[in-house]
Amino acid sequence: VNAANTTLSLTGPATIALNQPASYNFALSVTAPGTGIPAGLLTVQSGAQSCQITLPSASTTCAISFTSVGQKAVSASFAPSNSDFVASNTTSNVSTLVFASSDLSVTKTDGVGSYRPNDLLVYTIIVRNGGIDAAPQIRLVDGVPASLDNVAWTCAGSGGAICPAAGGVGSISQLYPLVPVNGQLTYTLSGTVNGAPSSIVNTASLQLPIDGTVVANTPANLTATDTNLLDFLFANGFEDQTINAASGSFTLPSEALRSVLNETAVQVFSLSDSKGEALRVYARVLAGQLQYALAVRGSDGHLKFGSWQTFDAEPTLQWRAERGVVGFVLLSAELR
Repeated sequence: VNAANTTLSLTGPATIALNQPASYNFALSVTAPGTGIPAGLLTVQSGAQSCQITLPSASTTCAISFTSVGQKAVSASFAPSNSDFVASNTTSNVSTLVFASSDLSVTKTDGVGSYRPNDLLVYTIIVRNGGIDAAPQIRLVDGVPASLDNVAWTCAGSGGAICPAAGGVGSISQLYPLVPVNGQLTYTLSGTVNGAPSSIVNTASLQLPIDGTVVANTPANLTATDTNLLDFLFANGFEDQTINAASGSFTLPSEALRSVLNETAVQVFSLSDSKGEALRVYARVLAGQLQYALAVRGSDGHLKFGSWQTFDAEPTLQWRAERGVVGFVLLSAELR
C-alpha cells in the first residue's frame, strides 16, 4: 500500500500592519484514491518568521507577526508524522505587504502674517512622528518660492531623529532613513524677500515611500503652508530700539521670554540705525533650551540670518556704531 499524496493551499491578507498578527488559512487534502486524516506538522513561513500547527487540528489558521516592513512571500509546508501520507508544499506563495502605521506631521510658520519689501523671513519647519511605528524612508520637500533670495537653512534632531544634513542653502529635499517614534526634526529656514510681491506662499510636505510601506494616520498633516501678505507691521510687543551712540548693549530677558516662546523662531529684538533696520534677534525654545540667533544687515542692505546659540545666563547684545552724515551706522554686533 503506497502512502497517500497530499495537496496544500494557502490564503492570507494582501496587507498587514507592522507587529500585528497576519492570519493565514491553509487547506490540506488527501489525493484520491488515498483517504484518511493526515497527521504531522503544518508550517507557515516567510524568511526567518514562521508559525506551526500540529495536525490533526480543528484550526486551519496560523498567524505571523512581522517585525519589518516590505513585501513578504509566505508559503506553507506539511511534514507527515508517519508513512501513511506524503509531504507537500504550496505551489505558489501568498504575497503580503507589511506597512508601518505612523502619525507623521509637518508644520511650518514664520510667526508673522505680513512683510515689507526686501524683508527677512525666518520659517520654522517641524517634522514629527507621534507613533505607532517608526517610519522609514520619509522625505521632506520644501521648494522655496522665487520671491525669496539668499535662502539658507539649518536642522536640529531630537527624540532620536537624525538630520541627514546639518544645514544647506536653497530648497530642502532630505530623505530620512528612519523617523523614530517621538522623533522630531526642527528646521530654521531664512530668506530675503525679492522686491515687493503681493504675497509669498511657502509649502513644506512629507513624501511617503511609493511602495506603500508607510501609512500616515492623518494624511492632511503631511503638508503645511505659510502665507504672508505685503504690508508689514511690526507690532508684536517686543523691543525695538534705535542706535544713538557709538556703542551700546541690551540684556535679553531670557526668563520672561521662556514662558512665551516655543519651537517657532520669533523676533524678540530689533535695532535700527540711520540706514533703517540693522539687526534682529530671534529666539526659540528647543528641547528645553532657550536659543538665540542674530540676523544682521549685510553689505547688500539685506538682513542675513545667523546660527543658533545657547547661553547659561541671560545674554547681552553688544553693538558698535560710527557717526555718519545723518546719524549712527551699525558696525558690528554680538551676543555674549
